[in-house]
Amino acid sequence: MTGSRGIWALALTIVAGCLPPWWHVPPLDPTVTFAAHRESRGLVIDRLSSDGPAELVAAGSPWDPAFRLEQPHGPATIISSRNGRATVRTEGAGSPLLGQVDAELDGGAIRFTLQPGAGEMVRTTVFHRLGRAQGEALGRSARSVLEVRGEYRADLNDESGALIGWLRVRVGKYQAYPRIYDGVVPSSVDEALVVAATQMLEAEIDHIEANVPSDVYL
Repeated sequence: MTGSRGIWALALTIVAGCLPPWWHVPPLDPTVTFAAHRESRGLVIDRLSSDGPAELVAAGSPWDPAFRLEQPHGPATIISSRNGRATVRTEGAGSPLLGQVDAELDGGAIRFTLQPGAGEMVRTTVFHRLGRAQGEALGRSARSVLEVRGEYRADLNDESGALIGWLRVRVGKYQAYPRIYDGVVPSSVDEALVVAATQMLEAEIDHIEANVPSDVYL
């Protein structure tokens, strides 16, 4: 009996290794138009409203970070990030700039400005904590990794300040993935810019966690 269980477990392991990437997509909120999560290989895009899931792969170096956003239809998009600014353009020599994303710190908490090549500017608020200790912002004032964990949400506002959507990140040890991102993004906003902002937020959380004590009892 024990032997048959071992063979069954081995078979499941082999099959799991052959499963397509979408098998690992976590359950998604049906109301969101954008979703992503953190894995060991980096940021995985689970949903874009235009074409469903997409692949984000590293395309640069540690000194000049860049990512290629590959979607099921159409050309890939290159996202290059340096000094708090990400530029987004279609892959290919001489491709026009699709837009840029600028990150800034507001009292140690990150916020973004999304500027498309053509269209209105969109700004986010800082990411405010939801639930317990509601109102605290995700930022560099955290004193331990425990304080970083939680659910945070930022509003998306147009140039007039009107609310047009939102972005959310859930950071935690006891969930399907250590970081889960989602949001409601209007169709007027180029989703490649949202992916760029999410990648920058991912890097910011890396920075925060690397600069606070990992021992939560200190």
